[in-house]
Amino acid sequence: MYTPAPGSLAYRVIKWFEINPEEELTRTDVAQKFEIPTQNVDGSLASAIAAEALEKAKDKELGLVVYKAGPKLLECLTPRAIVTRGAKTRRDRLPTLDVSKLKVRHDMPPPDNTIQRKGANKYEQLFSRLDKPNASIDGIDARYRAALGKAAGKYTKDHGNPTDGPCFTVRTTSATTVGVWRTK
Repeated sequence: MYTPAPGSLAYRVIKWFEINPEEELTRTDVAQKFEIPTQNVDGSLASAIAAEALEKAKDKELGLVVYKAGPKLLECLTPRAIVTRGAKTRRDRLPTLDVSKLKVRHDMPPPDNTIQRKGANKYEQLFSRLDKPNASIDGIDARYRAALGKAAGKYTKDHGNPTDGPCFTVRTTSATTVGVWRTK
């Protein structure tokens, strides 16, 4: 289930629509109300739209893109579980992604498991399985998007440079899943 990060634009817009469920906001409205550049609005709200917490539509009268409350707006405001460790608290961590259960779109043997090496990228096995440009894996739980994006950058840095080494992109494939593509 999608839960926006507290304080993020998506979180603030969703909270606003919780109070004003019948309202609509244009990109400019969102930018002015939440003090961000207009060009950042769509990208900042993309996950909330994919999760159906918000809807993006074209206003027929104004001819502008508008945002409004989505059918799952209230679901995403349910607080996440908190794990208590002594006096400190933190959000639950995602379980380790079992990359061995993911299907690659072309045949190739899996590489040796490098996950146990100290300092290794925990998704190194996933990226090393994507051995050719345009190879991809999809159907990964969308909660892993940020971690996979960060790991893709680390893998690229550790295995060459962006001009001649492997490069990857992580994209949303549905409201609940993402995919990883090797772009070069």
